[in-house]
Amino acid sequence: MDQYLIAFFAFTLSLLRAFTVVMLAWFTLRQLDKRMGFVFKVWWDKADDKAKAHYLAARCFAVFLAFSICMA
Repeated sequence: MDQYLIAFFAFTLSLLRAFTVVMLAWFTLRQLDKRMGFVFKVWWDKADDKAKAHYLAARCFAVFLAFSICMA
């Protein structure tokens, strides 16, 4: 029974770390947009497909990079 409890706590800790990393990345990127005066809704309506793809790829890369560094 003790092994299952330790495994449960390890899983809970990993889940909490993952959630924290994603939330910190979201908060940081959102604050960066605010400081630059970037309004996502206005930009998204006017952007072409290639610009949208680049924006989303850069955001995903930033979050995945932060996630891999913090979870290593």
